Amino acid sequence: MALTPEYKRALEDVFSKNGWNADRVNRSFANKGGYEVLSMERGGVFCIEVQFRQARLEEYGVRVGVALRLANTMDRFSCYLFTDGNYRPLHEPVTIPVLYGFTAQLN
Repeated sequence: MALTPEYKRALEDVFSKNGWNADRVNRSFANKGGYEVLSMERGGVFCIEVQFRQARLEEYGVRVGVALRLANTMDRFSCYLFTDGNYRPLHEPVTIPVLYGFTAQLN
């Protein structure tokens, strides 16, 4: 499902208010050195999905990622871990407020 025009406008407002842009998302995680941005949209909402590069399939038997899913109210994220190929939460999502930097949410 693609982002609706109304959702895109509201999301642009959130991006503008927080000084975000798509390049900044990727740079924020690239600078952490162990993360790779997989996606920034899932199910018609803004959802940053990041995989931990250091979680190697050969060593652990599973690749782990973290998702930051923006709530419809656009004032908080639901954050949860997922495994490679299975984008459902592995646990009850943790709710965190929208903060300036993306890595603050990830941490």
